[in-house]
Amino acid sequence: MKTADIALRAVPIPGMSLTKEPGNNPWEQPPMFVELPDVVKFYTEELTSDESVTGIIQALSNDISVLDLSNTLMKTGVMKGIHSIDVGMIAIPVIAEIIKTVGDLNNVGYITSTEEYEKATKVDEKMLMELLNESKEAVEEKLDEAPAKGLMARGKK
Repeated sequence: MKTADIALRAVPIPGMSLTKEPGNNPWEQPPMFVELPDVVKFYTEELTSDESVTGIIQALSNDISVLDLSNTLMKTGVMKGIHSIDVGMIAIPVIAEIIKTVGDLNNVGYITSTEEYEKATKVDEKMLMELLNESKEAVEEKLDEAPAKGLMARGKK
């Protein structure tokens, strides 16, 4: 059997998902929680566990925004069948506040949204070009001042 044949057989055939019995996936079942207070209680308990706190601190330290982290957690909850998408969307502000509180209690700075991060890290192009030109001139001056050394260096005449 050729390698190309093996590679082609590893890919699912179009429509293959329709051959399985419907309802086997968690999101095809009724959600575990349908009321907002139950969903909030679930996330409060989950996000304040030691393992979750460590993960949140690591994510915030890596400049992942609170909003992106909240959205990811909510979508994961939908995929696992914990809650429906509509209750999850309503719970996002609560999830975000829990994440912010974990960051505050552990003295970890955080970015609330990607737009805020982009605005805070945006550099003025004119200022950047001036800095690049100044550093280029400084390097050229250092190279001109440095005497040539080594076997092939020419001495001054």
